[in-house]
Amino acid sequence: MAKRRQIYAVYRGEENLGDGTADELIEKLRINKKHFYRLATEGGNANKTKRLVVIKLDKEKV
Repeated sequence: MAKRRQIYAVYRGEENLGDGTADELIEKLRINKKHFYRLATEGGNANKTKRLVVIKLDKEKV
């Protein structure tokens, strides 16, 4: 069975800041891992106008 990894998209308002795995985006955006995963939950997306919004896309085969 092939391994799969989660792909995310990060937005600030309507601007797409990047797509990729959690580790790639954490490094690119220079944010804390715990903060990233909090944003990836529904509760972390309360104010979508100015804050970062993390959306789970699909899983990709490795």
